[in-house]
Amino acid sequence: SYISIAVSQLTTIAIVAIPAVFIMKIFKLSLSAPAIVSLIITIPIFIMISSAFVYLISSLTEHIISQIMITFFITIGMCFISGCFIPTIMLPDIVQTISKLLPAYYMINFSSSFLSGSFDGVSLLICLSFAIILFLLGLLVSHQKRRKELC
Repeated sequence: SYISIAVSQLTTIAIVAIPAVFIMKIFKLSLSAPAIVSLIITIPIFIMISSAFVYLISSLTEHIISQIMITFFITIGMCFISGCFIPTIMLPDIVQTISKLLPAYYMINFSSSFLSGSFDGVSLLICLSFAIILFLLGLLVSHQKRRKELC
């Protein structure tokens, strides 16, 4: 299930990226080599985290509409709290503290530092930790559900 989610996300990125390359050529835009390398590194990390997150939610509920809505609302909330829409410095102190407990905060820090030419190893390790934790929680929930079904 996790692998199918990750492959779906990779396919979606490919569907968007391929036309984007042609559109960039039409407008004579290009990415620098470091930007391409940073995208090649950050995209798999983001896919690992988001796939683990979606896998956990899909393990929690069986209804597809519920999975979609839960994923949507949690993602929007997490992005807002983590500074995706408004810089975290403009958010209240309590929201800034909460944001440091969410994976989106470290995903934003890692990608922004990497795209600006520096490397934030701490954010990378925390992102990988979130991916592992979310995946293991999804496995645990899935295992518990199967165990209940067998009994």
